[in-house]
Amino acid sequence: MHCNFADYVLKHYIAEFPEFPPQIWTATDETDEGQMTNACETFHSHFADNFTCPHPNIFVLIEALTKKQKRSQLKLNSISNPFAKRKAFLQKESEKIKIKEQYSLGDMTQL
Repeated sequence: MHCNFADYVLKHYIAEFPEFPPQIWTATDETDEGQMTNACETFHSHFADNFTCPHPNIFVLIEALTKKQKRSQLKLNSISNPFAKRKAFLQKESEKIKIKEQYSLGDMTQL
């Protein structure tokens, strides 16, 4: 049984001319934790960080699921609201605009 499955995986996913080449199923995404193969592995890695043992108490699992739900809901709600820019960032942007204007008017030369 295991040999049949291994042969199937080799033939359809890994062989020289597979039906589903690795470029399709191994799109690597950069994350804060390093590199993950796909969104499912990324989710599992981050979700597993909530647990300190392989078989957590049901209440620990429920708490982790609740946290994940709250984070997901927060992300969904914030999609329509752009991030507020910090005061320091706005000041730097304002300074850049002034410098560009001064340079274009000839009031400033290249540094």
